[in-house]
Amino acid sequence: MSHLHPLAYVDPASGTILLQLIVAGAIGLAAFFRRSIHRCFHLITVRRHADETASQSPQPAEEKPDQQERKAA
Repeated sequence: MSHLHPLAYVDPASGTILLQLIVAGAIGLAAFFRRSIHRCFHLITVRRHADETASQSPQPAEEKPDQQERKAA
C-alpha cells in the first residue's frame, strides 16, 4: 500500500478555491495584456481581410488625365 494515497484527496472547498484562483489569474492576465492581445487579433484579422479583398476585387482602373489634374489642384 502506498502512503501517498491520502494526499490525493482535495475537499470541495479547496477545489473551488483553486479553480477560482486559476480562473481569476487567467482573466487578470488577459486584462493586463489586453492591448497586446487586441493588437495580435487586429493584425491577424487585417491580414486575412486584406488577403480576401485582394483576391476578390478587380484591379482598379487607371485614372483619367482630368481626374489627375483635379487632385493636383
